[in-house]
Amino acid sequence: GDEPHALILNELKSWLARPDVTLRTAAAKEIGKFKKDSKAAGVLLTTAQTEKDGDVAFACLSGIEDINCRASVKSLPTLYKHGDIDVAKKAVEVTGDFGTREAIEILINHLFKLEGEKRSHSTNDASGIQNGPALGSSEYGKQAGQAMSASERIEAMLVTTRKALMAV
Repeated sequence: GDEPHALILNELKSWLARPDVTLRTAAAKEIGKFKKDSKAAGVLLTTAQTEKDGDVAFACLSGIEDINCRASVKSLPTLYKHGDIDVAKKAVEVTGDFGTREAIEILINHLFKLEGEKRSHSTNDASGIQNGPALGSSEYGKQAGQAMSASERIEAMLVTTRKALMAV
């Protein structure tokens, strides 16, 4: 990755498809050295979007952040729904790190969406009695699975989104 070239990118791209998590993570870190390269950012973005392993997807997002290709900010919101909460939070943080007008709009829209989801997953009604769905049927309930309730995931994403907006 120290010599950004199309042939090296193609070779590293092939390493992203290997079965070993350590190799895929290392390849993502090396691709992250291709500063301002939109093709390299695209490779990492595609891998992060399809990757089920959280460590590899996280490494891909770190690489996107290192590459700093502002065109990739439009595609990051698809990763806000990643099954691994750490990957979803990293995607929000990377969006904030770009600091563009588009990034701000994306984060604000995401914040409004999360606040709406929070209301639908509230476990307290107006009288304070717990009667709402903890998991619910929304995308957040499906993502949270057994690991955490949807309301916990939404709250974690709200905090991360607010921090990203304040950083901008």
